[in-house]
Amino acid sequence: MKKAIIIGNGFSSQIIEYYKSKNLMAELKNRLPDELQQVENFFSKFRLHNKFENVEPVQVLYSHGIYESLDDGSLEGVQPWPTGLYIEPNIEMHIINVLKEYGFTQAESVCREYFYDAGLVYEIYKSNISGIESPLKIIDMARKIEMIPDSLYEKFSSEINMILYNNGDFHLKYSDDEKQFDHTDKINKKKLEGYFRKFKTIYTTNYDLILDDIFHNKVKHLHGGFCCKSFNQVDYSSSNKSEYIIVLGVNGTQKLGLMKHKKSNQTLFMSYLNNLASEDLDELHILGYSGENDQHINEAIRNNHLIKKVIYYCEPDKVSNASFHYLVSTRFAEQKKECNLESWNVIWEKIK
Repeated sequence: MKKAIIIGNGFSSQIIEYYKSKNLMAELKNRLPDELQQVENFFSKFRLHNKFENVEPVQVLYSHGIYESLDDGSLEGVQPWPTGLYIEPNIEMHIINVLKEYGFTQAESVCREYFYDAGLVYEIYKSNISGIESPLKIIDMARKIEMIPDSLYEKFSSEINMILYNNGDFHLKYSDDEKQFDHTDKINKKKLEGYFRKFKTIYTTNYDLILDDIFHNKVKHLHGGFCCKSFNQVDYSSSNKSEYIIVLGVNGTQKLGLMKHKKSNQTLFMSYLNNLASEDLDELHILGYSGENDQHINEAIRNNHLIKKVIYYCEPDKVSNASFHYLVSTRFAEQKKECNLESWNVIWEKIK
């Protein structure tokens, strides 16, 4: 059986504590305290402050329940089934009103581009910016109306780049007995190798080399990484700070443009994406990757008709959630592709 897996930061952050969002944001705040506060101040008007706090921003539209006639003349109820997605109108209107207050003339399209396509809608539920790429999204939006200067985007991009590099500490470190890893009790070396060996290809949006240290060229960095010395070269021999390429972007469209590098479809990253879009697979497993801000990758998965089944690992309490299943299926699977949800505990139990 041919299998591949795509890994996101939800995996790495469970292995290297530093890569948890709260720790990355703490480091960013330490490096750019005043600048981050400026971004926070601009975004504060969008926050819900306990209003609609239990309302999902994107919801599933269900059909009306119907009844079927049985042979004995009685009626049996049939549960409603999901038929589509829609944006929760109260939350959307709140965002649009704030955008208009700020002076955006095309508030509806800005709302769609930054809050739904780029995922900023999930930030409005929180008291502070929580995602390491979120400041870039907010700055990119705010500079359209000159509320924040262009120079701040490059400043944040540079600092985020350095934070993710983590002074070169992005590898797995073996303990003396080489059974466990120095900086985590989450995984067992032998079990980790055994579990991931079954995958033909390991795709990742992460920049770290956690899995590269074991599987090397089997790992495909869709958005670059600390082993990518140029747009067409992978080199594990050194991790020189001045010699790596990573893709940081506001949304899938921007990231795709950066992956192409001067509009070339021949870069290493584009070859990985094209491979994902055409690889013949019985199963594609998805772990720690939400797809909320990477429409180009989701489209490659969704449009690859040679992928027979998608297995998405999620929180245990979401496995039986019909609405969440529909959201995942809509994002990654077209009608002919089977899509299953499994608890992420399934994997952690196998590699501890």
